[in-house]
Amino acid sequence: MADAIARFKYGARPDLARPLGARLAEVLFSLERPFDLVAPVPLHAARRVTRGYDQAALLARELARHAGRPFRPRLLTRVGDTGQQVGRDGEARRLALRDAFVARPCAGQRVLLVDDVRTTSATLDAAADAVRRAGAADVHHATLTVAAADARAPSSRSR
Repeated sequence: MADAIARFKYGARPDLARPLGARLAEVLFSLERPFDLVAPVPLHAARRVTRGYDQAALLARELARHAGRPFRPRLLTRVGDTGQQVGRDGEARRLALRDAFVARPCAGQRVLLVDDVRTTSATLDAAADAVRRAGAADVHHATLTVAAADARAPSSRSR
């Protein structure tokens, strides 16, 4: 799984979104957390251009398809280029990501945020804060995390 995630994220393998998204959906459904819509945690536009695709958006689209829920690819906008988070500790990540996201209105919605991996949760926390400010009733998140060679949907964040 670790190899597949690395190839998906850094190896120009957007085709891996389908099997990784299906596996993530399978694990997520077993947790029985209700959500109304699925939104990716977006890359900054410059990074998306460099990489050629947004891996979180591809995963979120697959998960929404499996769940039969609306896919909202523009719910969140990344307003600042925070640079790569790899190598930064949790506090440095939190500082870099402060106010990095703005969300469109989503009053009363239960939102599932999708990102590729979770390290310190700083990115997901910043994205979830923006979605809550936009009126979400509840925010969950799902990521691909390498643990026991499995894809996990590791956490739920409630309002």
